[in-house]
Amino acid sequence: MIEKHIETKHDGSLLALLKSPQIALGFSGSQKRVLVLFAQGLKDKVIAKWLNLATSTIRNYRFKLKEKKQQALQLIATLDPLDLNSSIIQPRIGTKMLDDRYAITVENREKVLKNYLDINGRIKTWPNKEKIK
Repeated sequence: MIEKHIETKHDGSLLALLKSPQIALGFSGSQKRVLVLFAQGLKDKVIAKWLNLATSTIRNYRFKLKEKKQQALQLIATLDPLDLNSSIIQPRIGTKMLDDRYAITVENREKVLKNYLDINGRIKTWPNKEKIK
């Protein structure tokens, strides 16, 4: 039923995902347009004609998108073993002495992340205290 809903109400999962905000997908506007046309199963020559581009440009889009996919898979493979959602908070690498400063609760961690990271998860400012780092 879920698959049927996605197909009938959202034109399939790929097109539904492509309706996400551009920043969430990590694609440029032109890449997103080409992806929508790829999703429709159109040939490179047809896409090139519709977008008034060379066929080699469309092939280059396809290559760059495959490259992005490979990078995303490598990122996932790198981050998965870290288990960033774990409730056990490990001290950072390079810590010389473990003491009470490293008794960090999940609540403390969330508060620190909220204070030092922006909405995209990037560091706004670098903390001075070792416990916060």
